[in-house]
Amino acid sequence: MPVFKINPNVSSKEYQQELAFLQEFHSDNTDLIQLFKDYGDKASVIPNGYIKKIVWDEEGGYPAHAYGVIQYSVRPYQQGYGCDGTTDCNIHLIASVICGKLGVDYSDAYALAYEDGNENGCIEGLSRNTELQAETVIPEKFSGHEISLMLHDLYQINNRSLVEVIEEMLIERDIPVPDWH
Repeated sequence: MPVFKINPNVSSKEYQQELAFLQEFHSDNTDLIQLFKDYGDKASVIPNGYIKKIVWDEEGGYPAHAYGVIQYSVRPYQQGYGCDGTTDCNIHLIASVICGKLGVDYSDAYALAYEDGNENGCIEGLSRNTELQAETVIPEKFSGHEISLMLHDLYQINNRSLVEVIEEMLIERDIPVPDWH
């Protein structure tokens, strides 16, 4: 699947070309055009921010229902942004780093949470995925606020069982679990 970085500055050539493309070929989808503009606004206030464009072009690829879909997201990913259908691995990367700093083995927590075999391909190799690391802002401190955002973001991507396991592991280590709801 091709992935593109679009400069969020409304006067940039990349932004203007993408907006013109959307207006020409997706004029009936005003929600998508507005979403693109909103993401431009969000990305423009983030240091080194950009709009990530994903084109799901692999016929029979994963997810199969996405063939032909164009998707946008704000990058670099920051905690608290939540789920937009493209952020799962970013959220898992941040959670694995925070858990590691707090003495929780993230791979073990994931395996415990999903003993039934719920696979997530991005869990293995998080620490080696330089592309993912480059588009993700890892928090520098790990206070209750960052823990709260981690749990909230994991819940947003439907990893509720993992949230429960991590909460239990934090409690076992006498680490306060903030109210993140």
